[in-house]
Amino acid sequence: MQQLLQELHSTVDWHGIILVNCQCSLLYDDFVFEEAMRLLPLDQQAQILHKKLFPDRCRALCNKLLQVVGCSIASGIHPNRLKFSQGQYGKPDVEDQNVTFSMSNGENFVGQYLHRSNTSVEVGLDLSSTNDYVGDEELLYFKDVFSDQELECLLKCDHSQRHAMFAYLWSLKECYTKFTGLGLNSDLININLRKLNLPQPSLSIIRSIKGHIMLFYSKWITETEIVTVCHEEGVGKCDIPKTYYLTFSELLSLIQVSHGQKI
Repeated sequence: MQQLLQELHSTVDWHGIILVNCQCSLLYDDFVFEEAMRLLPLDQQAQILHKKLFPDRCRALCNKLLQVVGCSIASGIHPNRLKFSQGQYGKPDVEDQNVTFSMSNGENFVGQYLHRSNTSVEVGLDLSSTNDYVGDEELLYFKDVFSDQELECLLKCDHSQRHAMFAYLWSLKECYTKFTGLGLNSDLININLRKLNLPQPSLSIIRSIKGHIMLFYSKWITETEIVTVCHEEGVGKCDIPKTYYLTFSELLSLIQVSHGQKI
């Protein structure tokens, strides 16, 4: 946590990936969960409680807290003064032209890609898991999602790596939909990533998609979970973003200080 804060305070142009483990046992403490919920507005609390499964509530809580904490420390704006808005298709944005972000809920982690610069830079992030792969017998159902080249990559890769290739490919596509803000309204088959090699353990690629020259960076954060981020080439920073891991306790401490509270 200290490294993250120091680097954010030492440079103007900055980008990074922040990950919080949403499987933390502390989240399953009823008192801690309720106290953490109270740090959020009532409408966001209602959205979290609307989730039927408790693990999904934990992900949603971590997501909302990380969104506030990340944007606050990157912009220097107090959490209570942050103003968020949504695009046409629901992509969240913070009303500070120096900071853009993207969020994703994964299997074990909640992630945020933060980008701060003198110009507004659209970004995307996605977390995907090898456990999302449903099996070879279901690949035909993805003909409307994957291009011929992408399907060929899946079919030709070693069977032992097919789960990983699927997760990687899916994270690339979903990351781009987060960049555009279209989400599920995107025509995924038209996001053609062409021939791909698996990240081992990380990989940067450049692809031309719908007139945008895109930079993608992917990294395995566990044996089964991969994070991918993207933004347009020639806009913003082109170096590989650092990855920062925050515990749920650290996430809470950051927002509690701003609220003058302590659990």
